[in-house]
Amino acid sequence: MVNYGSSVAAAEVINFVERLELIREGQIKNYLYDGATWVRSPLIPLPPAPLTTVSQGAIAVSNIAITPFPATVCNTVMIKASRDNTGLIYIGGAGVTNVNGYELEPSESIVINVVNLNLLFATADVLNERVRWLVVA
Repeated sequence: MVNYGSSVAAAEVINFVERLELIREGQIKNYLYDGATWVRSPLIPLPPAPLTTVSQGAIAVSNIAITPFPATVCNTVMIKASRDNTGLIYIGGAGVTNVNGYELEPSESIVINVVNLNLLFATADVLNERVRWLVVA
């Protein structure tokens, strides 16, 4: 939320904890709300370090078994169903199925923030489909 008519520059809700950033007379002041009171935070949040590693790959996905993605440390992954696929791909956790998985049509993609690619699994409607992935860390 940005209110340009007052000294409140930004407020956001993060996991039910509110953070308020005030800019007044050239100074930035941060406050955290703990559910009862506002507490001044002496630290100004720093932007995250730039991502420095990029890797990519592809896996074959079948309708017979759930296929794990390889163990790859990452911050963000883009998963794309191959344009040559003839059926849907389903992305999810260890118990992903065609009922509970996130559907990807051919050439469709999804971006997920995850610490390791091996937390994700895929299954398909058709045998021998392909999924490509691109991670940054």
